[in-house]
Amino acid sequence: EPGSGGCGGLRGMRGKGAARTGSDQSRRGDVKRAIAPLAILAVGAVLCLLLEYWSHVRNEFFVLVGSRDAAGGWYGTWSGFGGALPDVLIFTAMLGWYWHRTCHVSRCWRIGRHPAAGGAVHLCAHHHPDLAGKTLTAEVIHRLHHEHQNRQAGSP
Repeated sequence: EPGSGGCGGLRGMRGKGAARTGSDQSRRGDVKRAIAPLAILAVGAVLCLLLEYWSHVRNEFFVLVGSRDAAGGWYGTWSGFGGALPDVLIFTAMLGWYWHRTCHVSRCWRIGRHPAAGGAVHLCAHHHPDLAGKTLTAEVIHRLHHEHQNRQAGSP
């Protein structure tokens, strides 16, 4: 029966907002304590294998990069893996440019062309409080400009 104290009943009765009991937290701590030595052993085993087979690992890395079995080391590098580096750098630069120019509202992917809060943030037309989703026309620009001048004149 649900709620009778068995594991199935507790799982069925506990909602998303329900508090966890002390026994749930202690079980989670026991699992973490049991996994930590296994993770350390796994990392140690990988390091031992790398050291044991280092010459093979190193050779396969150079083959993957493209600097083995070529006319020269640099020729193989730039004909293989190194030839893709400019493309990756250009793509990363484009992503960085886009990231820094998006609307500052969380999860909004539009370009933030309109400064707000004294230029501290840039918002899209949809999120800007003065535009309220309307297109930016000359009349709106003049109205906002005059409101800004009046605020500046009124402040000490």
